[in-house]
Amino acid sequence: MIIQKSKIYLIFLILLPFANFLGPKMIFISIFFIAMISLFYIIKEHSSLNLAGKNLVVLISIFGCYVLLVMLNNINYVHVRDIFELFKYLIWIVIFLYAYEVSKKCNIFNVSKIFYYILLFEFFIILCQIFNIDSLNQIINYFFNLNKYFTTGRTTGTFSNPNLFGFWIIIIYFYIRIISKNQFNMRLFLLSLIMVVLSSSRTMLLLFLMFNLYYEFNIRKLLSIYGVYTLVTLSIVGYIAINFILASDIFIFKYLSELINLFLNGNFDLSSVSSFSQRLNIWSEVLNFINNDESSKFIFGFSPRKEYGFTFIDNQYLFTYFRWGILGSAFFYIIWIYIYYLISKLSKNSDLNRISSFLKLYIWLLVCYGMLGESFSSWTLVLPLFYFLGGGISMQKWKYTS
Repeated sequence: MIIQKSKIYLIFLILLPFANFLGPKMIFISIFFIAMISLFYIIKEHSSLNLAGKNLVVLISIFGCYVLLVMLNNINYVHVRDIFELFKYLIWIVIFLYAYEVSKKCNIFNVSKIFYYILLFEFFIILCQIFNIDSLNQIINYFFNLNKYFTTGRTTGTFSNPNLFGFWIIIIYFYIRIISKNQFNMRLFLLSLIMVVLSSSRTMLLLFLMFNLYYEFNIRKLLSIYGVYTLVTLSIVGYIAINFILASDIFIFKYLSELINLFLNGNFDLSSVSSFSQRLNIWSEVLNFINNDESSKFIFGFSPRKEYGFTFIDNQYLFTYFRWGILGSAFFYIIWIYIYYLISKLSKNSDLNRISSFLKLYIWLLVCYGMLGESFSSWTLVLPLFYFLGGGISMQKWKYTS
């Protein structure tokens, strides 16, 4: 029974934050709902953490206190909504502790089948969007926010944004890929590739292909018959995709065709890509704003406020520098370095080796995506990571195996 509850909880972590029927503050309301469930279980089942878990909780708590101090230092500009920023770090701790407690009784990593179902569900959603089945899209829009799809024509699945859609497809694909005996599955690969392509997210397509190449083509595998077969198959699929689909002017591929034609024409100036050029302008404005400020805010940050006109910065590292300054950014990434250290320690346990590999990939995907969007600071992208990390550390301590 408890394993079924943990699977439902994981589905909530991935899908519920995007629930449209909860209103414009859907992320805050849904994550608050998840937090209440977690707290109830933690209080009911609480037992002592190991030292690694305690250290992580303390580090996140200290950073939360730093955030509060920065907000107090900018109190004239802080609004009620900014208090939710503190709530974010509490959520990280709560989800981590929830998974830690649940994993003492069951294996929370036995969810590959659930991820398959989510993948198929998302595929159904994007088919409704591609073929513009208005009646179904309106129903789906009641539960999940499809505003981006309605305004741009780009498929978003249930995740409200093409980049987020692509990110979650990659996470789900590699979870199934790594946890399920680490064997290449061509049908799973093609389904995931098609979905990432249909999102028209250039960033996610490049990351998906890069991470697949990293996992598939070390020298030993490449020299095997299996490696040659895989390489030839992927080359054929890639050639067809690039020359006959992605480089076309079909509306749904307009973002990808811009990038593909850039490489086919031998022009590698990324500033000619419209969205990247817009990001360059935003980053330049943010850096000029920070450099022209005569106070000490470049050290301590400007706090979580949007009154400066920078609603979206689209760069994780500039985002944390702007909000929390040099000092806050350094401490924030120390926390994530420590998380990576904890993940690496999991690999010493043979039962947790694949889990460690998946979580390392998760971290590196966040690192790469952070160059063009919010990743580590996201309200949604890191929640399953804390869930799986809590489960891994718990299994390491209590020696639970499936």
